[in-house]
Amino acid sequence: SFPRPSEKMAYGTQRQIPTVTCQTVEAAKSTLESQGFKVEVNEVPIPSSCPAGMVAGTEPAGRTIDGGLVVLRKSSGVASPPPTASPPAR
Repeated sequence: SFPRPSEKMAYGTQRQIPTVTCQTVEAAKSTLESQGFKVEVNEVPIPSSCPAGMVAGTEPAGRTIDGGLVVLRKSSGVASPPPTASPPAR
């Protein structure tokens, strides 16, 4: 049987992804590239409280491998409506 790999061996060197929410795409891309990440932009807008066209978030969020790909998601400018509660069953 093989020994269990270390976290670094299994997942690579992990890095924190800087917060770029509600920044312009250009500013967010510059920030991420300066930290050594590869950056792509998904042009399909997603619900967000950020102004339309600004960065709504990243995929992945939080952490990824050093030098990994970070996808910027653009805001539609409209936040998701809160979930509606179902009436209690009788």
